[in-house]
Amino acid sequence: MAADVFACLIFRARWKAERTPSSRGWSPGPLPVPIPAVEAAAGRAGESVVADRSARTGYFSARVHDALYSAQDTGRWHRRSSGEPPEWRGAVVHDWELLLDEEGGYAVAHVRLPQQAVEVLSELTKVRGEGRRWLSALVDDVTFEPVRPRVVTHFCWAGDRIPEPIPDPAALSSWSTMQRWQWFLASGTSAADGLPDPADPRIFAGTVHLSSDWRATILRDGVTYTALTSTEATDFHAVARAYVRSIHLDAVLLGLLQLNALHRIADRVAGIRVDRTGAGAVESLEAEILDIRARLWWNNVSERGVQVAEVLRAFQNQHRMADLYAQVVADLDDISVICKRAARGWRTRRSPTRRHDSAAPRSAIACPRIAIATIRPPSR
Repeated sequence: MAADVFACLIFRARWKAERTPSSRGWSPGPLPVPIPAVEAAAGRAGESVVADRSARTGYFSARVHDALYSAQDTGRWHRRSSGEPPEWRGAVVHDWELLLDEEGGYAVAHVRLPQQAVEVLSELTKVRGEGRRWLSALVDDVTFEPVRPRVVTHFCWAGDRIPEPIPDPAALSSWSTMQRWQWFLASGTSAADGLPDPADPRIFAGTVHLSSDWRATILRDGVTYTALTSTEATDFHAVARAYVRSIHLDAVLLGLLQLNALHRIADRVAGIRVDRTGAGAVESLEAEILDIRARLWWNNVSERGVQVAEVLRAFQNQHRMADLYAQVVADLDDISVICKRAARGWRTRRSPTRRHDSAAPRSAIACPRIAIATIRPPSR
């Protein structure tokens, strides 16, 4: 029995160097992940032998290309490790990716984990500690935000049965070995960090059955893809790993962009004080919601398959994004109503015989309302 685990750690980060990424050894575009030339790839990857920008944009619909890949090659970058890949406690960093936006962006470390995958992954996800310092030193032109990274992991195994992820599985004995892998690899934690309630029926509610060979488990802190069959039984899992490191990673990045945009607007809505907020501020928020809906708020993201879309929907459900969106829109709707009432009261206090008085500055007249139905999340 042998476990093989690869992890993509997604750090909220900021570019801190004065020079552009291209002058610091970064290449434009997403990481070109090789697709193994095996029988399992036939008919799946088409003519592609590498999951580069061309292949990924061929998979995803055009409506999300700018968000994920940047129209001017200014937002997405990658860098390969040169020479012997750096190692820490058996973990090896092979590649890095950046997705930069106006709020900062994300740095993604592509890491092969050792046999003690759960314990090492847990150390790498801690906000403070040797693992974070090691990773930070590898990209000194990027600053990690002081929060845990999200994880996207892929687990496969060789032999006649699945190996155990932790030395003592007794505390979670009611779970199968596969469920134990799913929990620890999707949460990025170890048994020493604390255990969940194994009787909680909601824990695996975010599981997506991809095929008889693999499935995805989505938790709040990450997604793991687990092989249900041995690598000795099929060569598909080598292809699945390439997909996880490319299009499935991109789906999670899209979900994170959606989540952060919604929280940013929700925080601004929470800061509105109706008695002293001008119409322009509310109108700006309504316009921003429309912009997010057009650029980001999608869950059907491809015409070439539904698996990635199902994982994205499960990610959205884990974070209750539809509920947050609906509350933001409803709150803005109520604020707009109050603004209109206040505006009507302001106009009735003006003299009807002085026509020029009614020509007040727009910001003092009303809260111009976009028809709120136009910014509700559509059925896609």
